[in-house]
Amino acid sequence: MSMTIVVPVRYAAHDRTAQTTSREMTDSSMLVACERRPRLKELVALRLYLPDALPPAMVTAKVREETGDGFWIDYIDAIFGVAERIQKLVARCPWR
Repeated sequence: MSMTIVVPVRYAAHDRTAQTTSREMTDSSMLVACERRPRLKELVALRLYLPDALPPAMVTAKVREETGDGFWIDYIDAIFGVAERIQKLVARCPWR
């Protein structure tokens, strides 16, 4: 189940970079708000500006599906304890 969590996101795909925000998150995926989306199954590198006063979290992800105003990604690799940081954020937010 996903929940509404908005954090600043910077992503780089094959032919573009963009700064945007998340719309929803789980501990393994995220809905990224963006009109100009990467291709389905494309790998993207992300920096997530989580509200924990630590440096931006770096994540590699794959585009799972497109939505009307963004795209869902599934996290593939998170380094330097990022997976734990995301899990802590998701755990402290109430389910909608």
